[in-house]
Amino acid sequence: MKTLSTCYENMLKLITFTSSEEFESNSKSNELLVIQILSQLTDPATLNHVISDIRVLFPKTKITGSYVEEYIQYHDYDNRKVWLFFTFITSNEQNLDVTLINSACKFCELAKFHNKELQLLYSRLTENSALIESFNRQMTDSLQYASRIQNAVFPPVEFINSLVDNFILYKPMQYISGDFYWFFEKGNKVYFALGDCTGHGVPGALMSILGITCLNEISSIFKIYDAFSASDVLNQLRKMIKSAMHQTGKAGEMLDGMDIAFCILDKGTLQLEYAGAYIPLYVVRNGELTEYTSDRMPIGVYPRDNISFKLNTIKLEPGDMLYISTDGYADQTGGALGKKYLKKYFKQLLQSISQKDLHEQKRM
Repeated sequence: MKTLSTCYENMLKLITFTSSEEFESNSKSNELLVIQILSQLTDPATLNHVISDIRVLFPKTKITGSYVEEYIQYHDYDNRKVWLFFTFITSNEQNLDVTLINSACKFCELAKFHNKELQLLYSRLTENSALIESFNRQMTDSLQYASRIQNAVFPPVEFINSLVDNFILYKPMQYISGDFYWFFEKGNKVYFALGDCTGHGVPGALMSILGITCLNEISSIFKIYDAFSASDVLNQLRKMIKSAMHQTGKAGEMLDGMDIAFCILDKGTLQLEYAGAYIPLYVVRNGELTEYTSDRMPIGVYPRDNISFKLNTIKLEPGDMLYISTDGYADQTGGALGKKYLKKYFKQLLQSISQKDLHEQKRM
């Protein structure tokens, strides 16, 4: 006769088998489990540590009056739980050795100790997760508030619509953006600009506020003098940005600045002045696109920043469509390979939509 002694959560349970066949049959059942750790030991290091302690407590050896055989089995339950089982088998009907029983009880306490460690780790992870969520919520609230401030600095849509027929596609990646637009009117002339500042998110937004502030200051000159050309505006803007950023060209200085396109449209004569720093102007006439290239130098410190920006004077015709855009649209990635849209296809898109209604163009 063989006796199976089962220790389950510090409770001793004796099961008697009348034959070896019965023992073998019941060995395949859950009743054979001696010690069952009910914790979810998914961390390999913790699991190995527990197994090491098991082998110290219950070495593979013979004990007086008993034959001890151990089983350590691992079962993946719902891809989450790892269960440990430990088995003692005696060769007669005598009770298991007291030392062995005490060791089994100690093992149960050891398992509970490791379970507490895991619970403490989980608690800390939960607390850290809550802190991260709180921080993320605060950052999101802050960015949303900053977005309202930045949008308030932009010219109102109603004012822009009163000047010219237009559409503006403005989609910041992170609530706020380094891209900005600016409009001003004096008499029959409309002054407008599109800027792309260095940096994304908060850094770019700070630079955009500086750019708008400088343009507003330059516009005060327009109210007195009418002699400023589009290239004059960019030359003056560059001086102001360099001064505000304390840029002298020395090593280690901040090199932040912006790309920009600046236009002056005379609505009476349909004459357009354009000057650009890395942002071109596209004019589509009767389905044909003409690109007016920009100067390849930014607004800010630059090795050739003593050179004046080039002035382009364009005689427009009724029905002409003007487009200026930052590199954000052409640099968008997509498709199965995640490739950039590219400037070539962007220009083809402008050609294809130029005859459509402005609201429809914006949707496309």
